[in-house]
Amino acid sequence: MALRSFVLIRTEPQETESVVRALREIEGVREVSRTLGPVDILAQVEVREPEELNRVVVERVRKVKGIRETTTLLSLERFER
Repeated sequence: MALRSFVLIRTEPQETESVVRALREIEGVREVSRTLGPVDILAQVEVREPEELNRVVVERVRKVKGIRETTTLLSLERFER
């Protein structure tokens, strides 16, 4: 079973596009969306093991140049139409 999480990302001014490009290159990041509101980017991360989630978010995503702050939400259950 895959672990799905959503990473809410605030970027430095004028860095949103370069952050989006960098996130799209990270294995485990399944989708990246620019947003309006309190965060600039929403990234969906999907991995198999908790250790992978740590590796992707802490070791890769958070180190992208231009990211000011992240909040990670772990999905407990998914509902589809």
